[in-house]
Formats: sequence, C-alpha cells, structure tokens
Amino acid sequence: MDNMITLGGVVILLVGMMASRYVAERAYRTLTTEMKMAVIEEFAGMRMWTMLPLIAIVALMLGGQYALKVDPVISLGGFLAAILVYFVSMHLVIKKKLLKLQVPKEYLRGYLQSRWISYGSILLMVVVLLGNLWHTQQRP
Repeated sequence: MDNMITLGGVVILLVGMMASRYVAERAYRTLTTEMKMAVIEEFAGMRMWTMLPLIAIVALMLGGQYALKVDPVISLGGFLAAILVYFVSMHLVIKKKLLKLQVPKEYLRGYLQSRWISYGSILLMVVVLLGNLWHTQQRP
C-alpha cells in the first residue's frame, strides 16, 4: 500500500508536469517569430545557472542528514523551506524578465499559468509523500 501511495505521488507530479508543458507550449505558439527569438535569447544564459541552487539545496539536505546527523524531520523542513524560497524567487525573476520583454498578455498569462500548474503538482506530490511518511511512522 505504501508503495502505491508513493507511486500515486509520482504520477501526480508527472501528470502535472505534462499539463504544465502543454499549457506553456500553447502560450508559446501565440508569440511572433521575433518575440520567440527574444524570449529564447533572454532566458538562454539563465537555464544553466538555475540548476545550481537546486543542486546546492539537495546537497545541503543530504549532507545535513548523513554527514552532520541532523534530524531528518529538521533536514526535510529546511529542504522544503529552501525549495519554496527558490520557486518564489524563480517565479519573480521569470515574470520580471517577461514583463521587461513586453510579451503579449496572452503569453504571459499562459506561461505563468503553466508555472502554477507545475508548482501545484509538486506541492500535491510532497503532501502525498509526507502523508505516506507520517502514516508509516504511526504504525506500531
């Protein structure tokens, strides 16, 4: 049963990511060729660097748990808080860049909606996995 719940959390994430991608692609099609090139150019340098904070967050969580023997609940709480700060920061940076480019409102709305779908699916997966973890910890 516990593995099925975990699998359910992963399925929620995958379905959410596919839906998010679909919404983002639909929004992208509303842009002119020139605007598409401007968006690609604006975000080209950012893609590589956005993974570094995520790698650091995961490394700190694992290092805290295994090397420093930090309580896993504290480590997970810190991880979730850091991920939340990361997502909020990235959302604000992306929105600012898109506003600077003066993309059409239809694209901006669609793209930001796709991001919220991603955030929601991640949140739902985390809730399912934490609920499963809590449930398994309550058993004798």
